[in-house]
Amino acid sequence: MEQRQVDASLLTDVCQELQATNEMLGQHERRLRRDGMREEADRVFWKMRSNVELREAVQEAAQ
Repeated sequence: MEQRQVDASLLTDVCQELQATNEMLGQHERRLRRDGMREEADRVFWKMRSNVELREAVQEAAQ
């Protein structure tokens, strides 16, 4: 039981880190789009999307 609580806590930390990373990537993506760097912004967007999918999978594992 204690191991399960530790695992859930670590998974929660991973989710928070992924969210913080996506917030930074979102700011970077907006700057790139503003500066007309569409291809680079698209790559950043898809990295963010991948992080969202990973975070959802981690959240499911934490439950």
